[in-house]
Amino acid sequence: MDSNNSANSSEDLHGKEPIADEKIDKKKGRGASKLKMVSGQDKCKELERNEFGQPIGDNSVKYASFLGCMIKEFVPYTLDGWSDIDEEVKDRMWSCLHMTYKVEDWEKKIIFQKLAKLWRDRKSKLQILVREANTSRVASRDLSLLKPEFMDQNQWDLFVQRTLSSTFQVSIYSLRP
Repeated sequence: MDSNNSANSSEDLHGKEPIADEKIDKKKGRGASKLKMVSGQDKCKELERNEFGQPIGDNSVKYASFLGCMIKEFVPYTLDGWSDIDEEVKDRMWSCLHMTYKVEDWEKKIIFQKLAKLWRDRKSKLQILVREANTSRVASRDLSLLKPEFMDQNQWDLFVQRTLSSTFQVSIYSLRP
């Protein structure tokens, strides 16, 4: 780049024309899944399974997305652990799943283990992002940008407060080897 160009510009692939960086928008990305929890369908969707009992086929991807949406809809990230969820909430989740997909009662334990893992993984990723954003110079702005759409502001504030609390920080670092 020659010295006549501003510091905030870059050249196209062939080096001929300068392109202002302000005009280059970052690609937004896919975004969160927004499935309707119960779509008013007449019958449950069939799940084809492989020899290990894992969902495969046409409905498997929507099934996985449905589980993720159920987590966002029913289980707040402000809970300390999966065991803090009321049985009533778990029953509603099971009913919702049962109305949408053909699942057997023997699968309930396996499905809830999968839901628990999804919840823990998503909560952990969000906690990591909050802690990383808190270390930056513009922490308050960065933290507000991290708030998921499905979470109301009060829940978000409580989640951030707990994640950044000294007791949480101590518990995180005491678990590491």
